[in-house]
Amino acid sequence: MTDEDLTGLLNRLRWDRRRDPRRGGREYAQTAQALVRAGKHLLSSGDASRAVPVLRRAVERITSTLMYLDDSSGAIGSELRDLMTLYAQACTAAPPPAKSLATWLVKLQCEGPGWPDIVLSDFAAALAPAGLAEMERQVEQRAEAHRQATLADPQKFVSDFAVRDLREQLAEVSGDVDRYVDVLAEHLTHAGQYQRISEALDAVGRRQEAIAWAQRGLREHPSSPQADALRDLLVNLYLAADNPDAALQVRRAEYQRRPIAAMYTALAHTTTHLGADDPLPWALNILHHRTTAPPNNPTTSPNSSTSCCEPVTTTTPGRSEPPTRIRSAKNNGSACSAGEPSLTRPTPCSPTRT
Repeated sequence: MTDEDLTGLLNRLRWDRRRDPRRGGREYAQTAQALVRAGKHLLSSGDASRAVPVLRRAVERITSTLMYLDDSSGAIGSELRDLMTLYAQACTAAPPPAKSLATWLVKLQCEGPGWPDIVLSDFAAALAPAGLAEMERQVEQRAEAHRQATLADPQKFVSDFAVRDLREQLAEVSGDVDRYVDVLAEHLTHAGQYQRISEALDAVGRRQEAIAWAQRGLREHPSSPQADALRDLLVNLYLAADNPDAALQVRRAEYQRRPIAAMYTALAHTTTHLGADDPLPWALNILHHRTTAPPNNPTTSPNSSTSCCEPVTTTTPGRSEPPTRIRSAKNNGSACSAGEPSLTRPTPCSPTRT
């Protein structure tokens, strides 16, 4: 592909913000796809030096265009991710100036619209120690500016997600696990952070620490959207540590807390893997107890106070009689009695004639 062909594709990526954002998306996505193919061809033919500036300009133009062009289908965003991956590969094969690349990545992350995602590990080889050090310097400057802005006006919201994400990725590519854990631990707002810490510790053979972090995450964020994935990790860590009883007890404890199909499926899978007894009778007993116990009863489920992530000892609940939900409306000859709620259709009360 000639330079004129590449320039023509790049020119077609220009977008006039005054245009209708609902028109032209398919044609734009096709142009982006053509650039992806061109980039792959340049890399496969060993012409990475030509690919670097073309791919970078393509990323910049598509990033800007997506602020004004509807991409509900996600087709353009998908091509943008592919272009970002190709750009990292091109930079690795033909590295641009390290400090220039570092500045571009920091600016794209911290001043951009929020896309594309930057995977720093893909650029680590191209950045080299000099580029990573420059990124560290710029990111710390922005982090300090954020802290000063927060101190100056605590009521003003200033998002630090971009800076925090880069700090975490820089710590990850450094290879220092303790540093990575410390950075992640600065923002323990959901179970996903604990999972990343546990996985990092387990990867270097520190399994007991990984188990402790996973247990802590489930204690502090049991209802987090990422809690199920963290629980799966904890079960796998117990199995890897040759502690099948603890793994099974984690599954049982969560089923007691949430007796739903997904939790039973996870329990049955772990039970089958371990060759343990069929959990169905025990699970049905839990459901029976939950459906027959009085409402708002803190002891609805046996062992309801048990932690969702630590080994537990389960017992079979006894049968409880269903509560009387509808009470008699008769009281000394009157049609209804005060203070006695009824689930039947209310009827007017009238004085009893003597």
